[in-house]
Amino acid sequence: MTQDEEQEDLIQAEALYAQGDFESAIAAWQRAERREDISASILFKKGLSLRRLGRHEEALVSLEKALQIDPRNSDVWRAHAFSCSQLDRASEAVSSCEKSLAIDPNNARTWIVRGFSLHRMGEYEKAVESYARAIEICPMGADGRRAWNNRGAALDNLHRHEEAIESYDEALMIDP
Repeated sequence: MTQDEEQEDLIQAEALYAQGDFESAIAAWQRAERREDISASILFKKGLSLRRLGRHEEALVSLEKALQIDPRNSDVWRAHAFSCSQLDRASEAVSSCEKSLAIDPNNARTWIVRGFSLHRMGEYEKAVESYARAIEICPMGADGRRAWNNRGAALDNLHRHEEAIESYDEALMIDP
């Protein structure tokens, strides 16, 4: 494969990913992956595509390869956590979130994934704390809405229904 062909695969993969054609993007990244100088970025994007297709086991393989190359990438750790959570590996998801947050403690999405994973483990109080941190960082927009809504669910599980309703109301004010 020539350098131009390799570059074309990467450009094509990016375009296909942006169009939502994840299967074709994965194929283009796999062609690029056959080279020896594979980057963490390619493996990360391939992992995201696999994750979007619900192929979480395969996503984890790609994301773990990316982490071997670049263990200081907080986005890869968060994506790893998300796939772990989807596979009912909540404890591993929390651990990956902790690694992501050690690198970037102000990422609301990572706090949300951490909260979700703790919620799945039945650690509702810790989940509420994670969602509260996400809200501090990003009280509005999609992340804010998600954090407020998930906080409400965790509070409801703690039988703190009035606080749960307040959280749900905040989520609805952002996105009715």
